[in-house]
Amino acid sequence: MELRSLMRWIAERFGRRRQLPPAGALDWLARPAYAAAAERSPAARAAAETIARHVSTHRIIHVGPDGAPAGGDLNALFSGRPAPIYTAPAWMYRLAYDLVLRGNAIAAVETDGARVRALWPVDVNSVDIVRRGGDVFVRVTSPVSFVMPYDNVLHITYRRSDDVVGSSLDAVLTDLLAAERDLIVAIGRSARLAASTRIVARLAGSLVSRKDMDAHRRYIADALSGGANGTGVAILDETVSDLTELRQSGVGIEAELLRTVQASIIAAYGISPSIATGSYTEEEYNSFYDSVVAPIVTAIASELETKLLTPRERALGHRIIIQSPPVAGTSLKTKLEIARLFSERGMMSINEARALFGLPPIDGGERVLQSLNFVDTKIAAAYQLSGGDTE
Repeated sequence: MELRSLMRWIAERFGRRRQLPPAGALDWLARPAYAAAAERSPAARAAAETIARHVSTHRIIHVGPDGAPAGGDLNALFSGRPAPIYTAPAWMYRLAYDLVLRGNAIAAVETDGARVRALWPVDVNSVDIVRRGGDVFVRVTSPVSFVMPYDNVLHITYRRSDDVVGSSLDAVLTDLLAAERDLIVAIGRSARLAASTRIVARLAGSLVSRKDMDAHRRYIADALSGGANGTGVAILDETVSDLTELRQSGVGIEAELLRTVQASIIAAYGISPSIATGSYTEEEYNSFYDSVVAPIVTAIASELETKLLTPRERALGHRIIIQSPPVAGTSLKTKLEIARLFSERGMMSINEARALFGLPPIDGGERVLQSLNFVDTKIAAAYQLSGGDTE
């Protein structure tokens, strides 16, 4: 299905099922700023892709008051396809990427009565936040136009710039992106000059007319480019006393400056070089997760909980949680130590221990085993009171 046909189908479904604003003008409230500088930046896109990859490994779960996965359609939606054209990891990736690079992530909630059918990511650059009276709406303007109540839209913000929308940039990042762009242009110019041949020709005699200089220039340029004679060799007479080739030093300085600026851009998104290259230690990953990934995951979970659960469900203790991969970022040695300690104390089932290492569950793996070297504290107290302590 083509994008325009798909968006028209979405608009028609939302138009039939949503209570749209009454006739009359809508008051413009806010619009996410178009993040052209960030979207053109290789370093900013790489940072957004890195963060989005780590966010996409999480699982969204609707849990009940007891903390166990709740029944209903939401968990089926979260574990399958939140939107028909997005798997759950791809949906999380899209939201995180939009959030980091564009400052806002938006998804339209399609419902069928009380049932949530799909969560459609929307292009942030085609959205206005508008209002009529005390009601707030989201207006999508491209490729087709439709309007939805704000309560039926997931809207997560990043680097919030005002009370309504987020921002993809701050003052420091804006300057860094401008420097990166200038250096990329300079490197392209230097590369073109380095690939070209430039020659200074000295003509004999003290008085040479402009006409003769132009004629020699055209002849030498044509010959060296393989022009009329097709050889690339210029045969000169005694009027040309000297030819000097001008050599371009290359792009070394600009390239080094570009690497420095791009490293600063990536650092501005909270990404260290080791995270960017995947060579991080456990401590480095934990720092990255706590400072960058966890706030994004928390913001997405909060918006899902607010927009998808009813007030009664929230009052009863229902929640939307986003679960990280088992002990993400840890080494094999640490995973082995976790499995040993948790298993000895009866804190982990066999299948949970297998999941740490990416192994599939087995029959009977739901059993929780415990070392006999550990005992319940009540039993230990009774043992001491009965005189079992021979000290």
